[in-house]
Amino acid sequence: EHRTNICQLPCSRTLCKFNHKCPRKCSMACQPCSVEVEKIIPKCGHSQMVPCHIPAEAWVCKEPCQRLQECGHPCKLYCGQDCRAQACKEGVQVTLPCSHTAQVACCRQKMPGRCYERCREMLECGHRCQGSCHECVQGRMHTACLRKCARVLLCSHVCRGSCCENCPPCGRKCLRKCPHSRCERLCGEVCFPCVQPCAWTCRHHQCTQMCSEICNRPRCDQPCRKILKCRHPCVGLCGEPCPPKCRVCHRDELAEIFFGNEDEPEARFVVLEDCGHVFEVGGLDQWMEGAPAAGAAQRVQQQVCPRCSTPIQSNPRYNSLLKARQQHMDAIKGKIQGSKRALRAGKEALLGVLATMPLASHYFTPRDLRQKVERISSLPSLRNWENTVSFLQSTQRLKAQAEKCLPERRELLVGWAKAVEAWLGGRKEGDAFTAQQLRECRNEIKRISYQANLFVRLSSYENQLSKLPSESSAAVDEALRLLDQQKPFTEADEELLQVSLEKVEKLLPASGMRLSEAERVSIKEAMRFGKGHWYKCPQGHLYAVGECGRPMEESQCPECGAAVGGREHRLNPSNAPADDQLLNPISGGREGDGRLGNIGELAGPLASPDYAPAPSPYQLFSPSYTVSSPREAGPDISDWLLPPCSPLASSRSPRENPPP
Repeated sequence: EHRTNICQLPCSRTLCKFNHKCPRKCSMACQPCSVEVEKIIPKCGHSQMVPCHIPAEAWVCKEPCQRLQECGHPCKLYCGQDCRAQACKEGVQVTLPCSHTAQVACCRQKMPGRCYERCREMLECGHRCQGSCHECVQGRMHTACLRKCARVLLCSHVCRGSCCENCPPCGRKCLRKCPHSRCERLCGEVCFPCVQPCAWTCRHHQCTQMCSEICNRPRCDQPCRKILKCRHPCVGLCGEPCPPKCRVCHRDELAEIFFGNEDEPEARFVVLEDCGHVFEVGGLDQWMEGAPAAGAAQRVQQQVCPRCSTPIQSNPRYNSLLKARQQHMDAIKGKIQGSKRALRAGKEALLGVLATMPLASHYFTPRDLRQKVERISSLPSLRNWENTVSFLQSTQRLKAQAEKCLPERRELLVGWAKAVEAWLGGRKEGDAFTAQQLRECRNEIKRISYQANLFVRLSSYENQLSKLPSESSAAVDEALRLLDQQKPFTEADEELLQVSLEKVEKLLPASGMRLSEAERVSIKEAMRFGKGHWYKCPQGHLYAVGECGRPMEESQCPECGAAVGGREHRLNPSNAPADDQLLNPISGGREGDGRLGNIGELAGPLASPDYAPAPSPYQLFSPSYTVSSPREAGPDISDWLLPPCSPLASSRSPRENPPP
């Protein structure tokens, strides 16, 4: 029966020396005694409730630890745990490299991470920077302004982009129309010209041009002879759409003063069909023609209603003005879009640069860059990527130069170069560089380039000297102070830096001489068949010893006063041979001529202000937009601007003679 039936009675067995009974059923296997009993933990002396079967020495004491960690903060673990098992999480106040303070975990004091303090610097657009200190590279390169743009485009629409962007072509549906058709393209695209005969005709004059061409007939100032539905005479002009108001039924409305002559008995009126407003013809003529000052040019922008600012797309009386303005606008749109041939050639050239550029960056990969360049569809976007690639070329050169420095300085230079790459990689794809961003990024690369030149020079001397002379050290400290400021590197800073670098150049000259190949060959030939050797003093200044070429007496360097020469054919230990340095070429390449102040090639082509791409002419007339270099000011549109006279003064069509 016991084989077929399972006993369900409680187990009567004793599990331990304390006579604890097994809590399980008789048929189940007994387990170690789990009754909690009070035990004294031998490691710390605390009394703990411990399962009966666990020895006191194997139990981890659950009392709060009373010990202090190596950093001085109390341990947050249990008494029985190793205090070193967990890093200290106590919050401490630290000063970051940018001089801001931040609350970080104690274990991260030596690597505090990013600074999230708001930048709040005033941008050139007039808005406060919304980026963090880390995003703005310690205030040296600001992020783009995220405020909405309020600039007026060529077509008189308000830009919908961000304040930071060069205003893109208008993406609304084009409103341009004529008596024959309506444009179906986007507002920012070049409209297809209407080839139907012009419909502007009256009993006195008739236009013989195509609809899209500037009319070759004058305006008709004769009164309209039509009778309105109210059976009163029309107050409009011959050949123009009749205003919906008459002098009898709408006397007060027509006589309301706007331009000044509305209450004259013989005043004539014009209706703008786009919005329906009616104006006195003399005042509206002056408004449409603009009446610019002598020698001044009108800005290229769609004319709007003087009362409600609705763009005027078509009106027979002002068609010549409107067509001339539209042709100039089309010329600007075409200039911005560029030709397909120029775009294709630019993309091929940029892909060629990428194919030969050694790129090692966490934020950009060669494959990703190639794909983005291949997707470029406009010249402004191409110029934007040309700038990005040029900046990346500069950071790669800086990383290569950093390899010549001591480890600590190498890490610093590489960190700055990576910060520039992170700033470039953090920009929203499709956003164009603003003039301020181009200048700040270019100047930051110049700053790092100066620092790299100085670090390489210091490394070459520190390999020979245990300590720099005090005067040289002071000059170096002054140059580093100018380069380490927490603000954008400016031309004024560069001028002060050049003075400091000249002092460093005199005290720590570049070892070796920069000779032309002809001079190098001449010296080789002279010394091959003559006598003498070249040496350098502790500061790197060169001198020669004649006869056998071995020094027999000591003297002083005329440049720095250091001991030179030697005795009994033995060279002073602080001096060194320089024949190889003098006679063998010293690698230059991207490092210019070896002078501390020469960074032209290292900083890349953007060190020259005329390389920067132009912002879109769609925003050229914004009062808040300022520029500081020729190319940053945008393309020359002087011959796209309307002359200060009516288009009727010339019979030449701008479409037939486009600007060069």
